[in-house]
Amino acid sequence: MVFKIEVYIMNRGSFSVGDMVTAGLRIYRDRFRTYYPLAFIANLWLLVPIYGWAKYAAATGLISRLAFFEVIEKPETVTQARNHINPRMWSFFLAGLLVFLIVSVASLVLVAVFLILGFAAGGIFNGDALTILIGSVVFLLWMILYVWLFSRFSLAEVCLGIESLGASAGVSRSWVLTQRFVGKLLLIFFVAFIILIPAYIISNLSAGIVQTILGAIFPPESTAFTFIFLIFSLLINVAFNALVMPFWQSIKAVIYYDLRSRREGIDLGI
Repeated sequence: MVFKIEVYIMNRGSFSVGDMVTAGLRIYRDRFRTYYPLAFIANLWLLVPIYGWAKYAAATGLISRLAFFEVIEKPETVTQARNHINPRMWSFFLAGLLVFLIVSVASLVLVAVFLILGFAAGGIFNGDALTILIGSVVFLLWMILYVWLFSRFSLAEVCLGIESLGASAGVSRSWVLTQRFVGKLLLIFFVAFIILIPAYIISNLSAGIVQTILGAIFPPESTAFTFIFLIFSLLINVAFNALVMPFWQSIKAVIYYDLRSRREGIDLGI
């Protein structure tokens, strides 16, 4: 097990950023042999439109649920967790679609507002300078908006995986839990990303090495080179994504535990 999280909560009230990342990392390390095959198969499902995407989304909830029950020291088997997740597979897909639509609509509204302001001010400022200024401001605000919304909805699949919720309820639940917690969430995700940088580098280097080896065997413009390189690139991406996905879901499970304990002050012996 990771460590006595319930005792830690009682003694200090909540996790620090480092505590959450460390707890997630330890769960990931201790259950790697269980989580990695699940994540690998889930990433292969991404190649199948719609149904495969739903399978992938459900797998994120599955791993989150397994990690959460490790946190509360009542571990489930994969079969037990699947019995809870699989009947609601499409809820995970719809939750992801709902989040995508919310972010897309918010982005379009932001762009539309600045386009209107740009046209309105077009007669006052130089066109080129105005275009650059508006473009820069819109991009900066879009990044802020995207990161903020990403943080608010980041626990949707975790809520769905652990609680008996529908798609919209899971998204709403994430929104409520993460209220006034965006700054800490972003810091947690940033630290987790820093930890994963070596893995990202290895992934990119692996693709480069494969390309170099194939280039020495086949002409770069040949069909054989293109086909084999695409296959290897796909396998590298699947293997890499399967490596990092359980890490993110483990950290999210710890965050979920901390937020529910902090906000609701209840025993999560689900």
